[in-house]
Amino acid sequence: MGGVAITNLSPGSTEQQLPFATSDWSGTVPDFAAADPPDEVWPEAVHRLPATLPSGSGYQVFAVLGGDRYLVRTGKPSASAPSVFNAKTGEVVFLGTEQMRNRPDSSSTDWTTAVGDYAVWFGTAGVDNGRRWHAEIWTARLDGTGGPKKIATVPDHGHTPPLIGVLGDSLYWDEAGLLGRKSTAIYRLPVTGGTPRRVPDSDGYRLFGLSPWADTANHFIAQDAPTSSTGVLWNVETGERRPWVAHNHARTVTCGPRICTGTTRGGKYFVQRLDGTGFRELPYPKDGFNATPAIAGRFSVGTFETSRGYVWYIWDLVDDKVASTAATTNGSPGAENGTFDGFEGSTFQWRADDGSVRVLDLGTIG
Repeated sequence: MGGVAITNLSPGSTEQQLPFATSDWSGTVPDFAAADPPDEVWPEAVHRLPATLPSGSGYQVFAVLGGDRYLVRTGKPSASAPSVFNAKTGEVVFLGTEQMRNRPDSSSTDWTTAVGDYAVWFGTAGVDNGRRWHAEIWTARLDGTGGPKKIATVPDHGHTPPLIGVLGDSLYWDEAGLLGRKSTAIYRLPVTGGTPRRVPDSDGYRLFGLSPWADTANHFIAQDAPTSSTGVLWNVETGERRPWVAHNHARTVTCGPRICTGTTRGGKYFVQRLDGTGFRELPYPKDGFNATPAIAGRFSVGTFETSRGYVWYIWDLVDDKVASTAATTNGSPGAENGTFDGFEGSTFQWRADDGSVRVLDLGTIG
């Protein structure tokens, strides 16, 4: 993966205090229900894969590696390490140890991605005395040589998986994501291991699953009002800062670098620009609609409820394009209808009418 390692980053010397980013989104909300499927909207970004692995196992694609190779999670229960699936040859290379193939239900692979020639993953690795969970961060070469290597163990993060970002050849996280406390700094660890290093000028910022951006505000939903009505987004890689403010009708709010979403005091879902303009209520109740930003905020992905069931949508905020999958028949979103996964939402997977798997690689669009 490309990018700039953040060991030498000094945001204080390169930061730009920009005005509100009002031009990043046109203000138009598309008709999600009338959208075409992803393979018609972005055919060049859709991969067509077999329904199962050669073993007959189902699988979930975390990353598209190129050369007909895919970083996948396999099996039920899921193995606690990823595999590399070559769709052309049918070869599946498991990147973990034999012990990781069938770990107890208390273990799982919660997150994985490819960083250069390596796969990186972490999982909640168990419970100590019924109280403490810990996360293990592992790496392995994508070609399967050398075996896996544990590069960090994170104890007792309060049953909340840590949020981990990627810049260049390094992972980074904040203490709030790991320990459930107010953030005091963001830390960096090379994918090859070593000692975590504090990122300069990161005090008071926390990650929220949208690399390379961090925020000064807590994005978790509050009961009666936004956790914070204002905040500042900070690009950890470039030092750019984008302030945001919630519209005065907002009850909850989450802001990415291009758009804010949330719920109103009247229970409607809304979208707005970072400066509060462009406020639009959507025709869905808060329990019948959700939105998650992906790919540095370029996309919004989620589900909405119709009379026929739930429908997944993928909305490109830059090009004002939207795609959606067919509605479920059981009244709730499920894996057959669509699965939004990969590093910070880089892949969307669904099953075609012929039973085969389709994977949309959002990172290749635009």
